[in-house]
Amino acid sequence: MTDPGSLHDLSEALRVIGDIATRSRPPIAMDDKQTITLAVIDGHRLIRDAVVELLRTDPEIAVVADGATGAEAISIAREQQPQVMLLESDLPDGVEETLLSIRELSPITAIVILTMDDDPFLVGRLLEIGAVGYVLKGADSSHLFAAIHSAAVGGAVFLSVSRTTIEAVTGSLAGYSAQVLSPREREVLRLLASALSNSEIATELYISRSTVKRHLTNICGKLGAEGRIDALMKARAAGVIEAAG
Repeated sequence: MTDPGSLHDLSEALRVIGDIATRSRPPIAMDDKQTITLAVIDGHRLIRDAVVELLRTDPEIAVVADGATGAEAISIAREQQPQVMLLESDLPDGVEETLLSIRELSPITAIVILTMDDDPFLVGRLLEIGAVGYVLKGADSSHLFAAIHSAAVGGAVFLSVSRTTIEAVTGSLAGYSAQVLSPREREVLRLLASALSNSEIATELYISRSTVKRHLTNICGKLGAEGRIDALMKARAAGVIEAAG
């Protein structure tokens, strides 16, 4: 069963996910009235209408459009460019293709997935390709409002899923980021794990200290790490280097 309260015990996991998924997302400008323009896409009419009515109780949200298919979502993104779009994951024309098209046509539109599917693989995949929130339809309505407001201001990724899914997604995204490390960056990590200083790493690899620093900066960026120690921890968690014995 989904336990939204468990999210509070996993703030570090959410920070890591947020670092990865928001890395290329531009900030979203708000108008003077702080109104969030929003579209709702769900193939089930009763659910869509209920969600729209719920959202209209928030004076800071303006529902500008709704639809039932990926094609309608893409059309709305192209023509209206809402600040936030709620997107059902079970679209007949494919949620991944729809999400990618929306991001290309309207980069300012932040996409929040609203679904019944608590599948770690799906959550991880949709976050990887640009979703900034994932909320189960069984969650408290306050979580949906929080996800929308966070998305509208370019905040961290908001997840309202089970603890098991969050833990699985954190690991999969760390592995995804680690896959883009270059062979040289992996060498630098290996030597860093052996407690070598920047100067010692430079000597070992026949490169300059400034090049070592550049590699470390790139490594931290790719892993969403805040420093050398954090990078080592994330690299070990992703299996890039062996865990300390």
